Amino acid sequence: MNCRVWLMYAPAYLTQTTCPNLALALFSAWFPGPDEYYTDCLGALFARNRSIKRNYINSVFPAATYNLGPSTTCYVHTNDANLPFGICAITALGNYNPKLGSHLVFWDCGVIIEFPPGSTILIPSA
Repeated sequence: MNCRVWLMYAPAYLTQTTCPNLALALFSAWFPGPDEYYTDCLGALFARNRSIKRNYINSVFPAATYNLGPSTTCYVHTNDANLPFGICAITALGNYNPKLGSHLVFWDCGVIIEFPPGSTILIPSA
């Protein structure tokens, strides 16, 4: 696993509407190669099959997942079948104390990150 993590804090007032735009802007700025690849591949897929819809307007991400509290956990896992140079965007919404919870744990690296409300992080997907 590539243990370099790119973290950028965003204002806590972000909403579901603005978060995809922030994630897309960060992805495009920090990872132009994968962004172009995602754009080309998904564009071709959407052109071939008009019944497929984007998660968000102009989104280059093929999927989105929402974890809704009050308590959300994830089993220790790796996504080794994902695109090796792919990137995932994670955004935290809600009102909580990041000292008490909502940590990102990268088990392979031995890294734990406090993840305050409104934060967005881009991490390797595989």
